[in-house]
Amino acid sequence: METIHAAYAFDDNYAEMSCVSMASMLFNTKNPVHFHILESRLSDESKRTIGSLKGRFPHGQWTFHNVKQFDESLFAVTSHFTVETYYRLLLPELLPKLGRIIYLDGDTVVDGDVAGLWSTDLHDRLAGVVPDVFQSKWFNHKRLLGIDRDDLYFNAGILLLNLEKLREFGLFAKAMDAIPRLLSSYRESNVFWHVDQEVLNHLFYNLNIFIPLKYNFQTCNSQPFDCDGIMPEEWRDALSAPVIIHYISSDKPDRITKRYMSSPLWERYYVYKAMTPYADAQSDSDRIAEYHRLEKQLDSGLKPLVAYFEYKKHSLFTELAKKLPGMLRGKKLALWGVNTYIRHLIAVLSTKDVCPGAIIDGVAANRLGHVFHYEVQPPEILRGGSKEYFVLLCMVNEKPAEQVAGVLADYGYSKDDYIHIFAPLWSAINFDDE
Repeated sequence: METIHAAYAFDDNYAEMSCVSMASMLFNTKNPVHFHILESRLSDESKRTIGSLKGRFPHGQWTFHNVKQFDESLFAVTSHFTVETYYRLLLPELLPKLGRIIYLDGDTVVDGDVAGLWSTDLHDRLAGVVPDVFQSKWFNHKRLLGIDRDDLYFNAGILLLNLEKLREFGLFAKAMDAIPRLLSSYRESNVFWHVDQEVLNHLFYNLNIFIPLKYNFQTCNSQPFDCDGIMPEEWRDALSAPVIIHYISSDKPDRITKRYMSSPLWERYYVYKAMTPYADAQSDSDRIAEYHRLEKQLDSGLKPLVAYFEYKKHSLFTELAKKLPGMLRGKKLALWGVNTYIRHLIAVLSTKDVCPGAIIDGVAANRLGHVFHYEVQPPEILRGGSKEYFVLLCMVNEKPAEQVAGVLADYGYSKDDYIHIFAPLWSAINFDDE
């Protein structure tokens, strides 16, 4: 079987998470995997601990590359981003005999076989990248990088790099030329600098290909679903079977805080940590219990319905996706209401192969565009159609939903022909008016 080559760059602070990431890749990948660790201040103890994974995963191999080419004073770093993040820029020169490599940040777990990613046809492009759904709406970043407003910005935490083409391109030299210019423009515009991710987006623009979201499922970006060009099928695959889970932001599963509640995938980290020398059954069990305690505390502390929905929406949509097939009774599904959650809802429904037959909105302004590939229709298409459609009301507030229910009654729909998406919350929660 062909050997897959994967690269990481980290110091002792990320040694545990990176080791967990490597163990997860080895557990889920049948091919031999050769790990290339780029480091300049990784302790011998960390190297021995990581290398000991060989005992459990004999198809793994490790090479540690000591990086000395960097003058740290030339690079902007933060408490969240260290100089090691720039080391990936050296991969084409450090590994002159390799044609390609998968680069991964250490704050990842691999929950599937990466052979599919490894064999992706790059069509002579410099890299395969995954969109950063949230930051693709950061238009100031894209303006400074020379990226068109309507084009995608990518997350650099997982990259399939075409090392042969990058050597021809001269990645490191071009990056060293671009970084001072870009950094200066960012500071003048008071825009936060996402280290090498910015320069890679600048240099790779129109020279990369976008690969499926499942290869870099970014936990904090898993809910906006407002990124044009990404279809429900791609969201379905990423939500139902992510191959690589990326714990972006400063909060990580090895240091749980209240802010980390947005990720439903944090427990996967502890499944794979148990396979590493860093596992501590009692400490890890206590940490998981503390997480659940904080989760319940937050759960009971959210009083406004909208705030509670924001916290619960993913699990609510998931439950709906399970129940809707039985409720449809052979009818087509119509979604009434276009809002910021509609794409998220459609994406989650797609994980259970539930697809809308129509999207409806009573506000003319909301019918000017599309939601994914669906054209938004006027309510009149439902008139007399109770035998054809089951309607899911997608309004955040109860009063508009009641008004729409009245319209549906006029159209001949009974209460068995529709449901409100937030009905489970209204029946389960009794909020004060304060």
